[in-house]
Amino acid sequence: MRLTGREAVYPKSHLSLYNEARESYLCPLRNAIFVHSDQVWCSNIIHIGLLHGFVYLMVLVEWYSRYILLWGLSTILDTAFLSLSLAKGLGGMSTRDLQE
Repeated sequence: MRLTGREAVYPKSHLSLYNEARESYLCPLRNAIFVHSDQVWCSNIIHIGLLHGFVYLMVLVEWYSRYILLWGLSTILDTAFLSLSLAKGLGGMSTRDLQE
């Protein structure tokens, strides 16, 4: 494998050790106070292992109420599935508190 430049894909050792030289990126929402719904949304993609492959679950969640706005399943992970799902989920949402 070294001759062809390939590398096995598996978790390497010491990946979760803290490195002080590396820059830390803190979450900008850690001190935020949510006072009503539609302030913050998040999306998550989860792969679920099956006997003969994977199924990908995409979820759109509203943080204030912790309500699942949208979910979708797909056997392939491509941008068409993700963008269509997000467009459907965010299509009817209010944008009253969007800021730059």
